Amino acid sequence: MSLLLFYDTETTGLYHDDLPPNDARQPRLVQLAAALVDANTRETVQEINLLIAPDDWEIPIQATAIHGITTEHAKQFGISTHQALQAFLSLWARADMRIAHNETFDAAIIHSALCSAEFDPRTLKAWQEGRALCTQNLTRGLQPEKPYGPSLAKAYQHYMGKPIENAHDARADMHACKSVYFHVIDNRPAAADRFKGERSPLPEIWQAALNFFDWETGDTRYVTTTSCLLFAERWAEKEAERARRLQEAIERTIEENLHLADGDACTLIHLVRALEHQ
Repeated sequence: MSLLLFYDTETTGLYHDDLPPNDARQPRLVQLAAALVDANTRETVQEINLLIAPDDWEIPIQATAIHGITTEHAKQFGISTHQALQAFLSLWARADMRIAHNETFDAAIIHSALCSAEFDPRTLKAWQEGRALCTQNLTRGLQPEKPYGPSLAKAYQHYMGKPIENAHDARADMHACKSVYFHVIDNRPAAADRFKGERSPLPEIWQAALNFFDWETGDTRYVTTTSCLLFAERWAEKEAERARRLQEAIERTIEENLHLADGDACTLIHLVRALEHQ
């Protein structure tokens, strides 16, 4: 059984790349949601949705305005950071890969929390080296003009045709991420199949593009794959349209020159070749 761990965090703010992970100025983990999912059946094996109780820190009103969690509410209903991380790590230990939207941010938040909670160095190293996939990278083709992928809200709206219900709640966002992931996995190969046949103008482009991505496991070690796939799709579509127009032009040329004598066959050949090189 192949298991995927989808997860999402809500925090007190943005991560600071210029500060050590255990620096007191780093954002705190406020909510942590995760689901261990069977990659084949898509069934959720186990799920957590945890609120973290602040000890010596507070949730800024700016953060509350985004996710709706106040310091008072978190203190009343939350658990310690250490307890939340232990529950999360027990799920992650069973997973073949972890998945999040803007995974670099969530991974940094977890790493910072692990450092602050004084987890052992082996756990920290394992987390940093763990196999991960980011659905923001997976959906970069939705905005190829930018160096980064769309927000989760934008990707979900595009693929599902509706907004995320209760967005910026960690559990809601985690499930939205899962929906986006499986939609991309289920639908990109189908789009690729349109150009894989022998009559495709550029079947080798699709083969090359598909080789960059392991759809079974979501392995993106080689390239940012969705951008590559969309590029290949658009290229192949353009070439298919060009081939169609060329075929029509050749047929028209032949029809218009049926009156040529046999001795003028070379003239027709030159006309066709000229069209092919337009």
